[in-house]
Amino acid sequence: MDQVEITHEILEIWIEITHEMLEIWVEITHEMLEIWVEITHEVLEIWVEITHEVVEITHEMLEIWVEITHEVLEIWVEITHEVLEIWVEITHEVLEIWVEITHEVLEIWVEITHEILEIWVEITHEVLEIWVEIIHEIVKVEIIHEVLSLE
Repeated sequence: MDQVEITHEILEIWIEITHEMLEIWVEITHEMLEIWVEITHEVLEIWVEITHEVVEITHEMLEIWVEITHEVLEIWVEITHEVLEIWVEITHEVLEIWVEITHEVLEIWVEITHEILEIWVEITHEVLEIWVEIIHEIVKVEIIHEVLSLE
């Protein structure tokens, strides 16, 4: 055999080996992909189960939150109602006290005003008496002048 024939045979053997290696590689790759698909499928099933459980837990938590919020709001409404009732009572009492104080202040004001008016009336009376005396004196003097002038 010459060199070309030997090279040709070596190439044929190399091609057969390469072909067999590729077939083995394709089989292994196929098996690996099947395993990967199964694992991925199992992981996704577990993920779906976990997600479902998380959704259920979240739903339960929201129901509990709604119940608690409702109870808290009911308590808040009750407390607010009680506080407003107390505020109304206190406001009523404060207004009653204010009315009493205002009444007393007005009574004092009326008394003071009455006393001031009495004093004013007395002063006015005295001033009028003095004024009448002055006018009387003026009239007397004029009458005397007239009488004197007639004589």
